[in-house]
This record gives sequence, C-alpha cells and structure tokens, in this order.
Amino acid sequence: MLAAAGLQVVELLDLTAETRRTLQRMRDGARRHYDALVAAHGETAQQYLDQLLSPAACESSLGYVLAVARV
Repeated sequence: MLAAAGLQVVELLDLTAETRRTLQRMRDGARRHYDALVAAHGETAQQYLDQLLSPAACESSLGYVLAVARV
C-alpha cells in the first residue's frame, strides 16, 4: 500500500506483541462505559464501539505495524 501511494518504505516494525494488551483494555472500557459513551458521543461512537466489541476485532491474525516511509 505504501509503495502504491508513492512512498518508499524505510523501516517496518511489528508492534503486535507490545500492543496486544491494549486491545483488551480498550474492549473492557468499551463494555464498562458503552452506554455513557454512546449518550455523550452518539451514533458514531456506537458504531466504533460495536466494531471494537465484535469478535473480528480479536482475530489473532491481526496485528500492529509501525511504518516509516519517505517520498
């Protein structure tokens, strides 16, 4: 994707192991504060929270990468 956007990849770092606990913490907070977040931020927040709480969000094949690129 980066190359298709005209960028040259300088470095790719897999941050999956370092960020694995972040997703679970976000999901816990979403469950705990779901109603208040939706009341405060509306339908957009509800859509985001529903995606975060879906089983697909925990798919083990998903991960996080940091890409450093230049034009």
